[in-house]
Amino acid sequence: MRVPDPRNNGNMPVYLQALKLIADYFAKPLAVSPVGPFTLAVELAGATDLTRSIIRNPDFVEELMIFTTDVVLNFAIEVSKTGAKLIQISEPSAVILSPGCLSGM
Repeated sequence: MRVPDPRNNGNMPVYLQALKLIADYFAKPLAVSPVGPFTLAVELAGATDLTRSIIRNPDFVEELMIFTTDVVLNFAIEVSKTGAKLIQISEPSAVILSPGCLSGM
């Protein structure tokens, strides 16, 4: 898979355009909360398969996390250009990780 360009791929350009319009027309600071790399990995691989792969196929998980981190980082950079004043990366799927998994991060 290739890391998508937020300015040109999928629904991301429309989302960025909407954020720009909101930032330009409202006085309150714009806050955006995109999903984080682990949550995106869960969405791509599925929760069951990803959690099994943490133990059985850590190389796959590492490669997937590098990919999703690049996706989220590129998107966050473009979101910052829309006028967003706060970008909060949300990781709701991280609740399935044990503290031991997080110590290596």
